[in-house]
Amino acid sequence: GATGTGGGWFEGGKGEYRKTFKTPNADITKLHFEGVYQKAEVFVNGQKAGQHGYGYTPFTIDVTNYLYKDKKLSNKLVVKVNNSEQPNCRWYSGSGIYRHVWLETLPALHIAENGVVVKTPEVSSDKAKVQVEVTVQNESKNEQQGVVEVEGQRQEVKLKAGENKIITFTYTI
Repeated sequence: GATGTGGGWFEGGKGEYRKTFKTPNADITKLHFEGVYQKAEVFVNGQKAGQHGYGYTPFTIDVTNYLYKDKKLSNKLVVKVNNSEQPNCRWYSGSGIYRHVWLETLPALHIAENGVVVKTPEVSSDKAKVQVEVTVQNESKNEQQGVVEVEGQRQEVKLKAGENKIITFTYTI
């Protein structure tokens, strides 16, 4: 095989995955790929929606603008994977989609991807101060408002179109 002993003698190559699905009832629709090895290209209804070159990291592609507005039509998803340039790794990496793929549906006002951070700035044997930062994102063309709640603490949030805001909650446990 082209990979030699470093790749377990398995050949790499090119592959395509196809899926059809109806347009979800959501403001924003994203595809989250946990793992694709490697050089992935994502097409929705014949249009390139995005790409990701590295095979070991997850990635998310917003496909909202590529979906059919008519919810009766089926959308066509094609994921092309290219692992033909061998050898490219010290061990057998596999090829293609090797982890879950998630269809994420979101309202326009939502918690951003990786938008929750928890810190413990003070810790002792009998208590800890906990700080939670929540990044709220408005991906609409209009001002939006909502409420974020963490451990019984509520904060109202109002964001302009396209704005992100970090809301901080602090409590002791």
